[in-house]
Amino acid sequence: MESIYTNKHDYPKVNEERGSEFWHREYTKKKLQRFEGILEIPGTSLNYHFNGATLNIPTSFPIDDRSWWKKRVYFVIGFSWAGPKAYDVSLEKPSSMQE
Repeated sequence: MESIYTNKHDYPKVNEERGSEFWHREYTKKKLQRFEGILEIPGTSLNYHFNGATLNIPTSFPIDDRSWWKKRVYFVIGFSWAGPKAYDVSLEKPSSMQE
């Protein structure tokens, strides 16, 4: 798995658009792995389960839509100065994860 580093000079609108366009580019979809977790109340973190352990990962932005809370979501793990964060959280299972 590779990492993608971006800064405002490479993608000037990433911060303004919350990265929506960035996450849907073919290059990005091919390079980043998606994970599955459960969005916790009040939409500021999610739980990712693996090998019998659970990681609580903050979302990059609060998800205020209550219909998402306690639901299965798909996301990309990124890293900030504050630690890992869940980016591009979605209810739809990505086609790359289809079995």
